Amino acid sequence: MLPRMTSVILPNYNYARFLKTRIEGILSQTCQDFELIMLDDASTDDSREVIERYRGHPKVTHIVYNDRNSGSVFRQWNKGVALAKGEYVWIAEADDDAEPALLQTLAELLDRHPHAGIAYGHSELIDSAGNRTGSAHEFLSVLGRDWRQSFYRNGREEIAGAMGFLNCIPNASAVVFRHQAYLQAGPAMPELRSTGDWMQWFRILKNWDVAYCAETLNLRRNHPDSVTASTLKSVSGLTDYLSVWQETRPYLDATGRLLLLERLTADLLLLRQHPNTSIRTLCRILTVAWRVEPRAVRRSLPALVRCQLLRSLRHVVVAILGEERMRAMKRTTRRPGCHPPS
Repeated sequence: MLPRMTSVILPNYNYARFLKTRIEGILSQTCQDFELIMLDDASTDDSREVIERYRGHPKVTHIVYNDRNSGSVFRQWNKGVALAKGEYVWIAEADDDAEPALLQTLAELLDRHPHAGIAYGHSELIDSAGNRTGSAHEFLSVLGRDWRQSFYRNGREEIAGAMGFLNCIPNASAVVFRHQAYLQAGPAMPELRSTGDWMQWFRILKNWDVAYCAETLNLRRNHPDSVTASTLKSVSGLTDYLSVWQETRPYLDATGRLLLLERLTADLLLLRQHPNTSIRTLCRILTVAWRVEPRAVRRSLPALVRCQLLRSLRHVVVAILGEERMRAMKRTTRRPGCHPPS
């Protein structure tokens, strides 16, 4: 039996340099029962020129250009899903690539498992030139899972032991999901810039199961302009994580809650590396973190308070003495026998 039709959604913003390779990779999939929906989010590079070469192609059903940037790829997700006619959906992000068998393999998994809302394959990393640089699952080693083995799991169980703590799907391009499952979960949340995909997978898995194929199917491109790179270890990134953990924590098992405790404690301590974080922002983050895991706040609070007090003290001293005088004092106090200038 042939897989059911898939709607392939290609959201793009300023990835003209990768677009031709991406589009050709989609069009050369071994499974040809698909439509291609191309969405450009007001790119300022040569993306339109590349996209227009495919206007009129029999697989291309929609080409949509935004007049103004939407501010979130997840708005593009929702727009593409609203246009989709297929029973399955593959969001093929413009800066990634895929093996020719990705669509057929994952669509067939969904065919074989009617209760699966998500099917995804193993991802390898590539650089800007397309050279393979490693496995995208290496950062998931904390879960102790052997990613060389395919699996099928109940969605709630996957949330309890893994997905509720960490996004086990390291790249949205590795996923083919059931159209009905996405609609049932509700639209993706544009305000979660770095975790909107994770939140969507969680909401789907509350009602559907998940199938994983250990075969390398997806090629995730790591480059400085990616959304992942720009939000890594940022204050806004932590805020997005907390938004997900607020919803997932009630579903975690004992192991998942312990992993969450360790991870959240470490993430809160990273706030010491962001000297421009205001007291108001810090308090807001700690308030949400307390709702998620109070023990993490209790563990990290002394170090954060000390750090914030030192920053505040420095601001007071600088206000009194001036920046240049502070620097002079630092220079002289480092040399034995010297005293601050009077």
